[in-house]
Amino acid sequence: MLLLRVFILLLPLFLLFLFIEKLLRKRLGIEKRGGLIYTHVNKLHKIGERVLMVVFLLVLISLAGRPNFPIHPGGLVFVYFFVLFSFRTFMEWKYLKTSKEYILSSITVVMYITLFLILSHPSVSRFLLK
Repeated sequence: MLLLRVFILLLPLFLLFLFIEKLLRKRLGIEKRGGLIYTHVNKLHKIGERVLMVVFLLVLISLAGRPNFPIHPGGLVFVYFFVLFSFRTFMEWKYLKTSKEYILSSITVVMYITLFLILSHPSVSRFLLK
């Protein structure tokens, strides 16, 4: 039941985010870059994202075994994705300024924060845990 409620809540938000991205790509004239999911700007970008992932996994593994986990795992995942998307935005701004792709990435960071705030709101938590 919880999974169904999460799906009911997240599907419209996901569709809204896709619509906003498509609209912004059209309005700003931003071409979709090659790649099925994401194409890195350069080798440094790819290595940086991998380092972030390894650090996140190491922190998660090292903290998960402790009885008094100092950070909620969901909060840790939020921090990881926030840092990841912020890093992407910076790399795209630094190395792909002419493509304006960094504008979409910065909007993704804002939408991600909005989603986190929506999901962490007490009324949403009560809805999910009914």
